[in-house]
Amino acid sequence: MRLQSKPLAVAGAVIWGGLVLLAGLAHLFWPSYAGAFWEMVASIYPGVGAAGLGSVLLATIYAVVDGGVCGLLIAWIYNSAATPAPSGEPAARYRPATAAP
Repeated sequence: MRLQSKPLAVAGAVIWGGLVLLAGLAHLFWPSYAGAFWEMVASIYPGVGAAGLGSVLLATIYAVVDGGVCGLLIAWIYNSAATPAPSGEPAARYRPATAAP
């Protein structure tokens, strides 16, 4: 079975971008919330500093791209390592059981 690259990339982009956006917005309203997470995000993405609205939006853009690229890489690595079924034959686990003669 192979992973589909596009859906995994979109899922990674939406999940990671949404998480960074929500944590950043929450940190804007409640500075004690997600402080360590925001420091980690600021240390990874260049140009992201103190939690201001511009920094939150910039970090979200970085996170969307980062999540999409990571999703593509995960699908590529998995599909490269997965052994394909021989052409013209179904995968072994989907073969119907045959009765012994």
